[in-house]
Parts: sequence; C-alpha cells; structure tokens
Amino acid sequence: MWEIIALAVFLVLIAILLSRIGGGAGTGGVTEDKEIPRWNKPPKDSEQGDLGELASHGSLHQYLLHLHARGHCPVTSFWWGRSHVVSVCSPQAFKDTVKLTDRPGELYKGFEPVFGPSGIAYVNGSDWEERRKCLYHTLKGDDLESYFPHFVQIAQETAAKWSGFTSEQKVPLTKETFNMAIKGITRCCFGDVFESNEEVDAFAKSYHTCWRELEMRIVEAKGDPEPGSERDVAFQRGLQGMKDTVKRILRSRREGRGQTEIPFIDALLQSGVAENQIVSDTISFLVGGLHTSGYFLAWLLWYLAEHPEVQERV
Repeated sequence: MWEIIALAVFLVLIAILLSRIGGGAGTGGVTEDKEIPRWNKPPKDSEQGDLGELASHGSLHQYLLHLHARGHCPVTSFWWGRSHVVSVCSPQAFKDTVKLTDRPGELYKGFEPVFGPSGIAYVNGSDWEERRKCLYHTLKGDDLESYFPHFVQIAQETAAKWSGFTSEQKVPLTKETFNMAIKGITRCCFGDVFESNEEVDAFAKSYHTCWRELEMRIVEAKGDPEPGSERDVAFQRGLQGMKDTVKRILRSRREGRGQTEIPFIDALLQSGVAENQIVSDTISFLVGGLHTSGYFLAWLLWYLAEHPEVQERV
C-alpha cells in the first residue's frame, strides 16, 4: 500500500512542478465552439470582481471546482478584481494553451509576502523564458525517475513509524502527510537537508504559520496585520524560519557538502542570479509542492481509512 502512496506523492509533486516549468497555462484556452463560458458575465463587484464569491467557497481550489463543474466544463472564466481570468482544466485545453506562458500577477499577489516580489510566480516574457530554460531540464526524463526511490523510502519510513502506534493512539494525519511532502520535495530537489524529524517539524510549523496568515488576509478578508501586532510578529517569525532553512540549504550546497548531483538546486545555483531571487524561487517551489501534496495525501489516507473495501483492492 505504501508503495502506491509513494507513487501518488511522486505524481502530484511532478504535476505541480511541471504545471509552471513546463509552460502550463492557466489563463487561456478555447472550447470547440470558440466561446468561453461566463465570459460575458459581469463581475459581482466593480473593484473586487468575483473575489467575494470565491471567498464564499472557502478557497480558490473549491471555487474552481465549482466553476468547472468538477471537471465537466473544461474552460471557464471569472473576475479576479478588475482582471478577467480564464481557467482551463482539461488535457486538450492545456495543449491548446501550452505556449501561452504569461499569467496575470494579480493571481499570486496575495502570496507575495511569502514568495517575494522576485519569485518565479511573478515573471513573464523573456525573464520567464530564461528561468524556464534553467530549470525545465531538471524536471523531465531520467531526473524524474531518479526521484522515485526517495518517495518509496519516505513511505517506508512513515509506515515503520506508524506500525509502532498502539490501537488507542491517533495519527496526526495532516502533520504526518505534510512532513512526508516536505521530506519528498527537499530530498529530490535539494538533498537530505534535515538531520532530524524535529527540524522537519520546525519547518512545517513555520510554513503553517505563514499560510494561516495568508488565509486570514485573502480568504477571510481581514487585511494586513498591524506592524508589531501578534499576527505580524508570528508571520515574520515563520517567514524568517523558512528563509533561514533555505539559506542553510544553499550555503551547504555551495560548500560542497554531499557531492551527489542534484539537478534542481544545482541549476538554481549555477544560474548566476541574485541570492534573493534564488531564495524566492526555492520557497515558491517548496510551498507549491508541499501544500498540495500534503493535503492530497491526508485526504487519500482518510478516505482509505473510511473505506476498508478499497484498502483491500489497493
């Protein structure tokens, strides 16, 4: 069972990375009759667009599931503030829009406090093309195959840990799956950078603190915290924790610790770009990968636990 789960993590992580590096487009696409659903529908609010409607669904993910009718509508549109946005979710739509690499920065504006203004989510045009060329070769072919043993090992480590639990113990599922995702992404892209589970826990805590603050700003519309407030101090501490980890990873790699080739981080360090850009891109990939993978695994295991008959089939 755990080998299957390891494969699932692998597939999710690669999908996340390639959706950006491979030139995937989230802002274009056409249907067979050349009409984009909802395109002529006016925004709910002249300033906020459809963001209020988005918030009522709890997250962008849930809102897009609603707009795409859970996959039955391959192309749809909505208003992000004053920007008209097209969203695609079918293989054919991705093929149709694969060469459209520019995306509106407003989509990621809310994440800028974590990603940083120079992060890869905010670049377009020639700058994006250069960064794509730098990283694309590290996320295809033989490099992808080399990641698989890492996920199998992490799955086996987690299975061994859980096998020691008594029947009365509860598994902190989200915490455990996020830690699996953190280990998977870092081992594949940056090396075995955490010396203990405590270090993984500390990074996860920093991440969750930052993400909770972004949720309050974006989804709950609570706005930016007052400088020096409890919210602001917690966010800055969490963000600094993530940055310190990333800088330690980069420093360790530059000093030559662990000479095994790691294409992704080596490509970043050899790109010749500024340190703050490398830190921003690294955090962008870490957050983008572990958030989706962590929650995917949590729900996967939850539903397997709820359906023993499916466990038997797996």
